[in-house]
Parts: sequence; structure tokens; C-alpha cells
Amino acid sequence: MSTLETDVCVIGAGPAGMLLSLLLLREGFRVVLVERSQNFEREFRGEFLQPGALQLLDKLGLLNAMQERGETIKDFCILEKGKLILKFSFEELPGKFRSGLNVSQAYALPLMLDECMKFEGFVLKKGFAPARILEHSGKVYGVSVESPEGKPLEIKSKLVVGADGRSSHMRKLAGFPTYKHPFQMDVLWTKFQRPKDWEEKIEIRIHEGGYLITMPIYPNQLQLGIDMPKGGLKTLREKGLNTLVQRLKNAIPEAKLELDQALNSWSDFQQLPVTGALATKWYKEGLVLIGDAAHTIGPIAGQGVTQALKDAIILCQMIKGHLHRDVVDSSVLHSFQQNRFQEVKSLYKLQSSQEKFLMATSFSGRLTRRTVYWMMMNTPLKKSLAIRMSMKDIETMMV
Repeated sequence: MSTLETDVCVIGAGPAGMLLSLLLLREGFRVVLVERSQNFEREFRGEFLQPGALQLLDKLGLLNAMQERGETIKDFCILEKGKLILKFSFEELPGKFRSGLNVSQAYALPLMLDECMKFEGFVLKKGFAPARILEHSGKVYGVSVESPEGKPLEIKSKLVVGADGRSSHMRKLAGFPTYKHPFQMDVLWTKFQRPKDWEEKIEIRIHEGGYLITMPIYPNQLQLGIDMPKGGLKTLREKGLNTLVQRLKNAIPEAKLELDQALNSWSDFQQLPVTGALATKWYKEGLVLIGDAAHTIGPIAGQGVTQALKDAIILCQMIKGHLHRDVVDSSVLHSFQQNRFQEVKSLYKLQSSQEKFLMATSFSGRLTRRTVYWMMMNTPLKKSLAIRMSMKDIETMMV
């Protein structure tokens, strides 16, 4: 059996795994990055980067290239039947970075990979999938993976990092218990030509049939997410495509022509089940989970990709001194989970509340929604919102 030795083996080349690999390489460590997929075509996943993430990209020398194929986002708004009930402007933030950026993972991840490839200590195993954890006396010392042809490869490392997404195989192999968060919705995604003079903003529009999310994407398009109950696609199909398109035109009247031109069949849509999964344990000696593998968060305001990037940054900061000493003690990984767990857990509560507010249809529910959003924009709660929306605390991480 073939064998590789490295300092860190990262499973999964999404935002968390790719960023962690790059940060570790810049610290002088060897990294093997294992990715099951043969390409980076990841439609409708984690494309919004908050302002703090732009500072990170700038420090890594990637921001200019990202901006070439990204769309600037200046505002986050919620409208109810066409009336603005909440607005947060990133331009109100202090400092250099006062906007967000929508950039496709299919474009962003190869840019980061190109940076990784500049380091001699980097090895990419594309098309390989984890098969089993290598463990002795309770300590993980590597992982066995399989090539696209089914040939085994043992990768021995000081630390294995599972960053393989919401359906994490590493989480299952490690046997980590997981709390399933009961989101009530799924999202139906599509995209179409952006109407002329559309502003640089993400919008949530509450309307008679539910709510939807719009966000500008490159090149000159709008990405549209339509909420629906779990299993709701069957009901939408039964009512017919024309009924859905008319509902969308009523909610986005300024895009009637573009919607008519773009949406001609159900193949123009892609369903994304909204799942929430929080592993109650993220580590064992020699192995740790990050990103969606540890905590899958709903697709509102880029929180999933934001938390994944923060995981990578904080884990690198916490383990780099220990890697120099050839061992990452489980107490360090325990501290990492403690550092991140409460923030992530609080986001589940926030998103549950957000989902209830957005789905409320009764008079009392609508009144509560407007009251809460008014308070968020007109009391000290706005500062808390600004921190969550900006990822500003990344400034203290990248030292």
C-alpha cells in the first residue's frame, strides 16, 4: 500500500479546508489536501463574503483577483410587501472594508488552490475519498483514502482535519454525535439577468406566498432563493411553473421581463435542502472537524462560509506552535471547540428566530417581526447586528 507523510492532512477543499491549507503552508508546514470532487463547480453555495473576510483576502493577496469576478454588496435589506422594514449598510462600518462581496466558489477556490500550489510542501489528492481513520491506542495518526480507481493510500500526519462539508464522511467515521437542527424550510435557487440599475444589495422580500432572497452575482445576474416548506417542491410543481413565475413577478415587479425570459422550465431551478447539524464533539486526539463538517448553518447572510473561515483562522493560530513540537495535544483541540462552539450555537438560535419571523403570517406575528427589526435598527442591538454582519473581529485574528 502506498503511503504519504505530512504535517497536516486536510479532508475537503471547500472554503474552510482550502483556507486552512493555505494558512498552514504560509507557516511553513507540509499539507496534504484531499478532495472527493474532480472539480470546484459548487452552484449556489456560500458565495457571500462579509467585510471582515475581504480583509483576510487582502492579507493573503487574493482580494483583487476575487473582485474581478465578484459583485460588491453595500446593503442588507428586508422588505415586507414592498415596504422596507430593516436595512443595514456596510458603509456605516469603520475602517477600510465597508462592503461585502459575492463571488462564486467555482472561481474563488481555484484561486486559493493556485496559491497553495506555490508551496513545495503541498500535495493535492483530487478525486480521493476518505475510507477509514488510522488510529492506535485512541490516537489518530492519519487517514486511509481511496483513489478514483479504488486504490488505497495511507496518509500519516500529526493532525487530520475533517473539512468535508455538511455530509461529512469524516464526522461519521469518527463517530461524533450530532444534533440535528429542525429548520422548517428548503430553498429553490435560480438566477437570471439583473434588471437595469439594480442596487448593490442583498434583499429578503416577504410577500403573500412566503419570502425570497435576491443577491447580485457575476456577471450582471441576480441569484434568487425561494423559500418553501420541507418537501414543498412537489406542491409547487403541482400548481405549475406559470403560477410560480407569476408569484415571483408579483414579489419583484421590477424584474418581470427578466423573469419571463429566464424561467421556462423546472430545470432552470435547483433545490437546496436547508439543514442544520451541530456536532456535539468536534475532536479526538489527532483529529478535528471544522466548517460545515462540525456545524451546518442555514444560508442567510453568508454565515456558513463566514464561520468556516473563522474556524480555519482560529485553528491555525491555536495549533501552529504545537505542530512545531510534533504533537497537537487533545487539550488544544478541546480549547478550539470551546472557543467556537458558543458562537456557532448562538447562530442556530438566531437563525431559528429569523426563520420564524420571516414565515410569520398572523397579525401578531407580523407585528412582532416589525417590532424586533425596528429595535435592531434603532437601539444598541444594531451594534450586535453590525458585528455579526461584518465579521469585523477577524482583524484581531490575522496577526
